Amino acid sequence: MTEWTAASPGAMPYAGPPPAPFASPYLVVDRIPEIEPYVVNINKAKAGAIWGTFVAFIVLLWIGLIISAFAATEELNPLSIMLLPALISIGVNCFIWYTVVSGGPQLAMNPYGMWIRVRKWPVKALFLPWDSIERIYVRRVGLVDRALCVQPRDPRAGSGLGTFANWEQSLQQAFTGAQLTASVRFADRPEPEIMGAVSHFAAGRVWLG
Repeated sequence: MTEWTAASPGAMPYAGPPPAPFASPYLVVDRIPEIEPYVVNINKAKAGAIWGTFVAFIVLLWIGLIISAFAATEELNPLSIMLLPALISIGVNCFIWYTVVSGGPQLAMNPYGMWIRVRKWPVKALFLPWDSIERIYVRRVGLVDRALCVQPRDPRAGSGLGTFANWEQSLQQAFTGAQLTASVRFADRPEPEIMGAVSHFAAGRVWLG
């Protein structure tokens, strides 16, 4: 496992107790601090390649449907009927990609706890002390993604951030069993390294796996 010491790239020595704001498991900020010893960002090239392929597939699918509709009818203009839903579906997928890659880091860790995004847009991030986390594990999400799943001891952690956040966390709960997740498939660091950092910084205070 990688040794996260003061000499390691990106590491920062810690001395004494954490600053007062870190004492609350419900501290919510607009962006995860990038000065932490271990920070995980989204790999924009990887995310762009996967989402770009998906959007290209949708575009080709709609083109095929429009061509088929032109061939099947002579009374209606299928282009005027199908153009709006085609643009909406493409726009929704482009927006999802934007929320994934924007807003800074998605995860960060230090000896006192973990930062994790709790809302993708507008971005909100939550700080959880290690002692407030029950379990951390990795689960597959859909066809291509894998997520680092975080289960706080207090289920209220990360709540009260609006309808979009509640909807997103409900979906994450349904698919992964945890309301708080971070992608490891689209991360700029490999999954084994991320889990190694979790194990190192949690130091036995969290159930892993």
